[in-house]
Amino acid sequence: AAPPASASAVFYAQGGPYFADAESFLRRQTAASPVPVAGEKVGKVEPAALAGRSAKRLRRDTFVVHRPPAAEPVEVAVREETLVLQGKEGFWVLTLTAPSAEWDKHGAAFKAFRDGFKPKGGF
Repeated sequence: AAPPASASAVFYAQGGPYFADAESFLRRQTAASPVPVAGEKVGKVEPAALAGRSAKRLRRDTFVVHRPPAAEPVEVAVREETLVLQGKEGFWVLTLTAPSAEWDKHGAAFKAFRDGFKPKGGF
């Protein structure tokens, strides 16, 4: 068994306690991990488009420990794609995650999530 695929959108207010802006978020995502994950590959931040606006994209191939009900934990390779869109009042982070072996299977759902994203306020 593998963890389920997921898609999420999170808004961070400008100057919030976690990240000052989209660039500080991306710097943390690409910084060396204090606890390295063997075999993890973090891609480069690339230009992207989101909601018809200029955004940034980052892909990470990593591993998670999945704990299925009534079964032993198992390490699963996962792919994570993060899109970051800066606005006037803060920034949005869209995260798409799926087991690497199932990434293509969820491509249409992920595309619909990205294409349907419409940020409100301050953009």
